[in-house]
Amino acid sequence: LDFESFSLVRELGPANATQQVWRITGNGDLRTVRVIPTLSERINWLASSGIAGYQAGPDGHYLHLTGTQARLVIESIPTGLDIAYVESANGRISNFARLNNSMNFRFNAHVKGSLQLAHPPACKVFAADKRLKASKRRRTNSTLTSHSYQIPLADARAGILVSIRC
Repeated sequence: LDFESFSLVRELGPANATQQVWRITGNGDLRTVRVIPTLSERINWLASSGIAGYQAGPDGHYLHLTGTQARLVIESIPTGLDIAYVESANGRISNFARLNNSMNFRFNAHVKGSLQLAHPPACKVFAADKRLKASKRRRTNSTLTSHSYQIPLADARAGILVSIRC
């Protein structure tokens, strides 16, 4: 049970009135953390690590953790950054890496894969270096659009590298 060994610790260091830094540690089984909705608007995605994105829920937003450790950087005001992120996935995300507004991760599932990714319209999504076409789209804010992607069962079971290139 991951929640028994799970910790959430605020970093104390040089006083920085514009941001808070939180360390999230567990054994890797707990993959989401609920936060207040306004917090997701203030995440500094470029300074944070181990967090693939979030999904809005009825009682808060759920951050998607990518492994055993994460570093969450929260700014005092909304960042205004339109950074690509994972809204939801029906499988496990691992080997997550972000470079500016692009990201790569390995996706594994026991069923046909389904990914909901939010990104600017100019971004392109690839699975094993083959371009994926979105099956559905909806606008999330003024510059990001939520896209639904399907991963074939064999690829999802084997594990496939997914890339968002912006």
